[in-house]
Amino acid sequence: MKLINDGGDNENKKKDKSSIFVVIANVIGVSSMAFVISAVVFAVLLFGVISFAFWHLKYQGGIKPPYNAIDFKQVAYIDNQFVIYGIDYDKPKPYSLVIFNSTYGESWDKSEINFTPNQAVNISYQASFNYFKGQCYLFGQTLSPLVASDCRHWHNQAIEIESATNVFNELAWGVPGSVVVKDMIYISTNSNGVYSSKDGIKWQNESLPNPDGNEYPLEFGSIAAGNNKIIVEARMHRNKKLIGVIYTKDLKTNSWSYQVYPETVHNITRGKDRFVGATNSGAITIEGNKNDIESVTLTTSEYDIKHGFGGAKSLAFGVHGSFVGVNRMLTSQDGLDWMGTYPDGSQDIWALSVACSEFQCIGIGDNYHLITTNDGISWKLQEFEHKNPPRQLGWYHRLLNRLFFTKN
Repeated sequence: MKLINDGGDNENKKKDKSSIFVVIANVIGVSSMAFVISAVVFAVLLFGVISFAFWHLKYQGGIKPPYNAIDFKQVAYIDNQFVIYGIDYDKPKPYSLVIFNSTYGESWDKSEINFTPNQAVNISYQASFNYFKGQCYLFGQTLSPLVASDCRHWHNQAIEIESATNVFNELAWGVPGSVVVKDMIYISTNSNGVYSSKDGIKWQNESLPNPDGNEYPLEFGSIAAGNNKIIVEARMHRNKKLIGVIYTKDLKTNSWSYQVYPETVHNITRGKDRFVGATNSGAITIEGNKNDIESVTLTTSEYDIKHGFGGAKSLAFGVHGSFVGVNRMLTSQDGLDWMGTYPDGSQDIWALSVACSEFQCIGIGDNYHLITTNDGISWKLQEFEHKNPPRQLGWYHRLLNRLFFTKN
């Protein structure tokens, strides 16, 4: 029998081929759609991250290149010179501590820092410069303080903590203030209270009374001394809000007392016959032998109170006997009557920290921002000059450093 092919097999083969093409086309279509969706999601996320970073950087000085590789964090006037510490973002060691020195604030030298091996460094915390018994000190950036006989060649100093309990021979990260009183130095730490020392090596914790009803650890801040007393401010929680605690040590009786204040107090400094501090709404003063707190609410605009002196970044006394406050620039002769300064033609007159000699104040900020005044009223931008200028980074370098290498 002769078999006759009627073409059915060919038709089936054609159908099979068509089905395969359809399946492949569907798979390609689904894959393409998934790829497109993934690409869109990735692009949106990338745009969001970059936009957030740019927005964040905008308030650190803008996004126009070139970015400077160093942010200044604090300035002090000790041992007849200005000293600044900051964050160095330069590679290969981004986010490292850097210190600069200047006699008149015009030309700056970079200090040498020799850390003890395995010494932990964390410049996210507050720190304080001081000068005590022939040595410059920087507390708060390392667990044992940095010292230098000339404020220019720094190294860690081994210390001992005198305590009834076994503790490490370390002070603390975060030292917002220090003060020298006769033959003693006192430091205020963020979370461990107040320490004192006669030689900078052996330290003991001051026994401060705990405020009535307080159940939480206090956070300590600035410290100042004068007229046989030491004043240190702290913050505590009460009724779901932060309020102020002002501790006073009577150096005649060697005893501590405290007052509770309805709002937090910051940046206490000493000048003339009084202590002056900043609050969220204005300023306070404590005069002479009295412990009475006199407060004043600033009458400038709401914006200036909220973003300027209310929560002032720094206070200092000096420059022809006046108090100077920053972030927004304010000055006062008595701590009660404050005058704002609004320079014409510049939006860059601001600072995060300020320090004064008798004849000059210097304010500093991120991107090695530097401003100066000789009267506490008229401020001007100062070019940061030193022998080896900091490397300038492109905006993309700083963006990468901020995203991947920094902690602030």
